Amino acid sequence: MNNDVQQNKQVFSDFQKTLNRQDWSLRSLGKYLKPDIVDHTAAPGERPGIEGVHSRMAAWYAAFTDATEINLAMVGERNVLSVLYETRARHVGTFMGIPGTSRNVTIPGIKFVRFEDGLIAEIWGIYDYFTTALEIEAMLGMTPRPSGTSAPVGRGSGRAPFLVPKAGDRAALGTGTVATNKELLLRFQDKVFNANDWSTENLGKFLKPDVIDHNAFPGDQPGLEGVRSRFSMWQAAFDDADEVYLAVAGEDDLLAVLYDLQATHSGDYLGMKATSRRVAIPGIEFLRFEGGLIAEHWGIHDFKATASEIGAELTFMPRTMKMPPKPRHPHARFVPPKEIRQ
Repeated sequence: MNNDVQQNKQVFSDFQKTLNRQDWSLRSLGKYLKPDIVDHTAAPGERPGIEGVHSRMAAWYAAFTDATEINLAMVGERNVLSVLYETRARHVGTFMGIPGTSRNVTIPGIKFVRFEDGLIAEIWGIYDYFTTALEIEAMLGMTPRPSGTSAPVGRGSGRAPFLVPKAGDRAALGTGTVATNKELLLRFQDKVFNANDWSTENLGKFLKPDVIDHNAFPGDQPGLEGVRSRFSMWQAAFDDADEVYLAVAGEDDLLAVLYDLQATHSGDYLGMKATSRRVAIPGIEFLRFEGGLIAEHWGIHDFKATASEIGAELTFMPRTMKMPPKPRHPHARFVPPKEIRQ
């Protein structure tokens, strides 16, 4: 690990410690964020730069108190860092229309962060709305956007690919295990996702038979069959899918991927009828490799951006039926290294 990556990890860790103290003042944020930081979680019309970050944090903490981010994994290359984490908090205020439940919640999230001159200059962050809904006794839905309002279409992650190697380019791939894993990931993108071949036979060339997918819904089948089933459900609503990687960063047996998922909305999705719109949906994934295959997967795609792309608004509705908890597969090996522990 080079010195720049280690320094970036320390800056991000110190930034998290500040947030975990519930301190999101402009003065404190300015120690870690550039004044003109680009935050890709911002909604249309929100204030830019560090003031926008401040206002979004204040709004979130009004609904969730005692929040603490716990890192599960952190990888970096050059000026980019990606973090897999959980936010543990208590739901005390109205969020997405759901009044405070006083429930303790655990919400997964993944961030990609780009640094300039030792400060955070750009951030892509997605936290898991599906799990958030489960945790506060709600369910996800989408409603048509009111007439007279608009949102950008084709927004995606807001950046052209900037840290993506090509298969066979040894210099760009790096060396050792990370390079081998990147090559497998690029083949998976080409031969599975963009080839639209999600058969278990094809998946078995890239994933372990007992692959752990943290995207699994309650009651889903495990392993390859569960992965095939989940994507078949998604394909029923979106055709002509094309996954475009924007950044890939790795260390040891882990890779993190920032991507845009481009597709055509061709079927019902969370209550929204097909619009035939071409959409660009941001997403971030963490992958763990074992024996030359993908052994574990964490992935979050942006439900809010999806709603915006198909002319809808993401909604939370009170859940009327009892659901089993979402499967959890904790791994002690992902306790952060000593130098980045909170």
